[in-house]
Amino acid sequence: MSPAREHPLGLGPFLRALETRLAALPIASIRAGVLSFAKQLPAAERATLLAHFEPTSETGGGHGGDAPGNVPPGEGAHLLGDIDRFLASLGDKDDVEGWGWDQDMDEEWAITCESWRPEMEDLFEQASAAFVAGDLTLAAAALGALLHGLLLDGEFGADAASSPAAERLSTDLAEAKARYLAALYQTTPRTRRSVRLRGELSALRCIGGDISLQVILDTVPVPPRDLDAFLPSWVEELRRTPADERFDAKARQLLSEAVRLQRGVDGLEVLALELGAEHPEHLEEWIAALVQDGRRAAACEAARQALELLPPRGHARGRIYDALAWLRSESKDPSGAMEGRRQAWRASPSRDRLLALVAAARVWGEEEEIVAAEAALVERGLRAPEPSDRFLGSPRQACELLMLAGQVDPAVEELQGQGPLGWSSPNHPGAVVVPYLIVAGSVAAVPPEDLLLSDVFDMINQAGWNENVPHKGAWFLGGEHRDHAPLSEVSPDPTGGLLLSALLGDRLDALSPPAGDRARWLQTGRVFVERRVDAVVSGKHRSAYRGAALVVAGCGEAIELAEGKGRGSTFVTGIRDRFPRHAAFRSELDRLSRSSTLLENPPRSSRRW
Repeated sequence: MSPAREHPLGLGPFLRALETRLAALPIASIRAGVLSFAKQLPAAERATLLAHFEPTSETGGGHGGDAPGNVPPGEGAHLLGDIDRFLASLGDKDDVEGWGWDQDMDEEWAITCESWRPEMEDLFEQASAAFVAGDLTLAAAALGALLHGLLLDGEFGADAASSPAAERLSTDLAEAKARYLAALYQTTPRTRRSVRLRGELSALRCIGGDISLQVILDTVPVPPRDLDAFLPSWVEELRRTPADERFDAKARQLLSEAVRLQRGVDGLEVLALELGAEHPEHLEEWIAALVQDGRRAAACEAARQALELLPPRGHARGRIYDALAWLRSESKDPSGAMEGRRQAWRASPSRDRLLALVAAARVWGEEEEIVAAEAALVERGLRAPEPSDRFLGSPRQACELLMLAGQVDPAVEELQGQGPLGWSSPNHPGAVVVPYLIVAGSVAAVPPEDLLLSDVFDMINQAGWNENVPHKGAWFLGGEHRDHAPLSEVSPDPTGGLLLSALLGDRLDALSPPAGDRARWLQTGRVFVERRVDAVVSGKHRSAYRGAALVVAGCGEAIELAEGKGRGSTFVTGIRDRFPRHAAFRSELDRLSRSSTLLENPPRSSRRW
């Protein structure tokens, strides 16, 4: 069975499993287990554990007080009053202790003391104690007030905009949110429960992460007995979620879960075929459920039906082809797996899909031919006049495949159309093409690890980390990047552990490029490096100084290896001398030069104090 998404064990399943195991153990084994656990406790927690084992008044011993964790009678009103006073006082507090200067952001930032945090964490602890004690009405009121209070970020200090208050608490907010919603479920009249629960899930969507209905149900020690009566109204409420509401994507995820709880995988099939063309995640949930149930042949058939409902290109089509390729490989069908990987790449190009394509092509035994064929399609797509025929991916993704196929000149031409800044963008090919050029022009293989050139070449792998993260205003427009991806949760990593830099280095080593090509590539790479460093340093993009200095030092090593001793050091010194007033960049470049086994040490500063 493929890996499934893991959630922390809920309180209910935990207690039931613990009770079952304790019932099966003799008393001596239970004593030994408790003592073993106690030996590992920090000193500060020992008294708390002992308090749980005080004899009660019912057995003739102990102090007869409240059990640990219980809220004494009358304390509920005090707790709610304390929460109200705490939240009302937030705007009156001045938590700014001073101001500092952020060198990377090149701007001033506030230093806050966050005096509110211990008090809020204590209030959360008291509210959770009410939940554990079974006072669900108090728990719902207290936890709800605190969680909604976290939405008032501006009240929590001057630094709240860059570091939300929820992220600065040690409280387990996912558990607190699940307990709040479980208490709300239990205490809200059945006729209003669905509306109230959906409203709170929407309002608190940014606090404590995603919470499913199953997680909410697992939070209580005893599962509610009226779930079957609740599910129909819950399904209808989720269906009514407006399409333009920011909660709509989460609502569709909850809808799939509710339908599966109510009607099983057959219900998911009906939902997917009804809504999947407009909302492909329902198709993915259906296929993933079949995989989780071990019904792989049915999952393949579901994927085939899903593809018929989707447009010929797009993220959802790519994900379904990913799943289909994995299913084919599991059924020992390398041809079907190869075709699935090829179609996934064409439908929605990404770094992982390119590596998965290469991995499948290796198994099929036609890696070079398949990479060449796909590169030819990409090259035609880059020049295609009609939008429907153009390459779907980014310039970076195009260059990655072109270089794998040995098509260096088209990749350089694509880079020529980009500016010298923006290498951290998921679209910019600079962080892939430039390291390739200076390595291809020198060692023409994977560089030895003791060279800075190796770190430069590894930039190729690091360049793929953010390719699926939407850009600026496009963040809310959707795309490949999603927190919930059901098909990726039921299939393993398809790349086989391949690294793009290793593939490119091995390709260079196998080709043994002519000396003329290598010299031309190194010179082209050198020009790009100079343009890059001029733009970064002259523009005072401080956060990019380290990367720019590394590329300069790595290029210096490449020149040293290709053109002879002293030439690379002369290049680095020339770059250094261009920026006499930029001490931070020069310092970083000097540090790298001193660490290099090939470059000469930088000149000592002549400044006198």
